[in-house]
Amino acid sequence: MNRHNFLANFGLFALGLGITARVFIFVGTMIVSDILSILFMPFLFLRLFKEMKKEGFVIYIYMCLSLILGLIFSSIYNGETFADLYKAVISYIGLISYFLVFYATLRNNPRGLGWFFFGYALSGIITIWFFNAAVLESQTLPGMRYFGNKTVEEVMNDSLFWVGRISSIGQLPIIASYLKTPLMYSVSYPILFVIAALLLTISGRGQSASILISGALISLCGKSRRKMLRIKRHFVLMLIVVLVAVISYKFCYSYLASHGVLGADAQAKYEGQTARGTDAISVLLSSRAYVFMGLYAAIHHPLVGFGSNNIDKEDFSLQYAMKYGVDEDVRNQVFFNAQALKYGYMRRIPTHSHIIGAWVSCGLIGLVFFIWYLVLLFKHVMNYLAVVPQWFGYFAISVPSILFSIFFSPMRSRWDIALFAFCALYARAIARGRIVLPYDMEKEARKYE
Repeated sequence: MNRHNFLANFGLFALGLGITARVFIFVGTMIVSDILSILFMPFLFLRLFKEMKKEGFVIYIYMCLSLILGLIFSSIYNGETFADLYKAVISYIGLISYFLVFYATLRNNPRGLGWFFFGYALSGIITIWFFNAAVLESQTLPGMRYFGNKTVEEVMNDSLFWVGRISSIGQLPIIASYLKTPLMYSVSYPILFVIAALLLTISGRGQSASILISGALISLCGKSRRKMLRIKRHFVLMLIVVLVAVISYKFCYSYLASHGVLGADAQAKYEGQTARGTDAISVLLSSRAYVFMGLYAAIHHPLVGFGSNNIDKEDFSLQYAMKYGVDEDVRNQVFFNAQALKYGYMRRIPTHSHIIGAWVSCGLIGLVFFIWYLVLLFKHVMNYLAVVPQWFGYFAISVPSILFSIFFSPMRSRWDIALFAFCALYARAIARGRIVLPYDMEKEARKYE
């Protein structure tokens, strides 16, 4: 290992180590890796921009800059304060800063991807005791928040705590050394993860379904480039395999939850989500109501959006519940409005979705950004998935997860969006002859042909 790769791997490990660590700074809390990446961003941008432009990476930076401009315009239009706008802009800048750091550390060192995820796995353990600053909800005054550190009990009682730790550790061999990891492990890990998730939490069904799809992709494509290209040649077959995996999971979860096998909490949650019906659409409308509330609001103000605070001045949440919800949904929204009025805070438009959140906050440009991102993802799956076989495990795990998050999860982090964009554009650059895959990785890949 040369000196450059050693420093790059150390930087990737340190970045991963700080990816969940939070500290107090200025007007809130920030992730340590966010701070570090933003501090390095100006230097990396000036040093690498010309090279990145030549290799076809800057399109991502241009799209992110347009997203930030959309956020600023929308926030000014909606009368946001500087403090609120500042925090939101800093958050979105992370989409660029992480991308630049990944380019600087992985461009000539693609094997270093595993070091980042190794640090990430350790980060989830360290933050049980340290660097877990948070904005905490008041237990006596709803809507009121304060800064504090989470206790060990608070961290470990999080519904997705164990699921997240199992995921970060279990996926590490698949991402760090996919070709050398036994295929039996790569295929069986998703099944074991889903079983653990069902037993440990009533949440995480979307993550579990994504992991199952990852296992299906790995079993279908194996380790050779020729098999990886099956996805393009047999796209319909791949969709059938994915559909079978998702339907099988839904059937097992529905049976176990409805019969109380997963516990009383899971049974109560399932019964609440099937109040409209047990078909897929009804369950989706119930379990992801916040996504559709955000969509309902965005459709009413599609161009400018609502700014960084997403204040629900026109009560779109209640409007949506009255039009498309059940009686309990309406009662909940009326109660939340009463609490907001009582304690003097403004309710925000719920989104619970990357694409809807960006549309609501940044206006139309937020929607355009994630449509572009989805096109990038689709083109990568169809054309460039086999270009770097060592990264296939990462892509198999990240593609289903990112797709689910874009539509059904809030954007809590920025590094995952930036990392996939870099890896996809890196594979495209190799396929177009702008970058050459390192000789040792090309030699290794050919052993599995």
